[in-house]
Amino acid sequence: MKKKFNLFLILFLSSLLLCIIFLFAKGLTNDKSVTSKSGFTRVGEKAPDFEFILINNSQKFILSENFGKSLVINFWASWCPPCREESELLEKTYKEFNNQNVHFIGVNIQDTLTEAKSYIDQYKITYPNGMDTDGKISIDYGVIGLPVTFFVNKEGIIVTRWVGAITEEQLHSNISKITK
Repeated sequence: MKKKFNLFLILFLSSLLLCIIFLFAKGLTNDKSVTSKSGFTRVGEKAPDFEFILINNSQKFILSENFGKSLVINFWASWCPPCREESELLEKTYKEFNNQNVHFIGVNIQDTLTEAKSYIDQYKITYPNGMDTDGKISIDYGVIGLPVTFFVNKEGIIVTRWVGAITEEQLHSNISKITK
């Protein structure tokens, strides 16, 4: 009887150990990080309206007043290396498409006003930027990682979004989806 119990115990513990190893290995091979899901539930939905004071000129900005235009909304922070990586490209593309009724809006999160201004000055960013001081805008957009860029069509619908530093090819491709 004791041999059967010992055999059962060995088989049970071996099975348990194999299950733990399997789950651990499955977790290691999952190449989708949590941040890759940033904003994915908003695609196909109306862009949540927001307002803030612009960093460079202290004017009030209201998103819904810009519906009717194609919008590129970029969430960023000064301490975010991928945000820094894409900054010059975003500014260059803003200048390229600004006369084509494509407007860029930057939403800064988790920075002080001084840090945000310094970042904007460093990268010579001229498109409108404001601060999400209470985190409500980030929550409304489902932002859980930076940078994330939303592409909103003229009807105010989020057509797609990009998580991480965006390339020129990806930026142009996503802009073409909102300017049809």
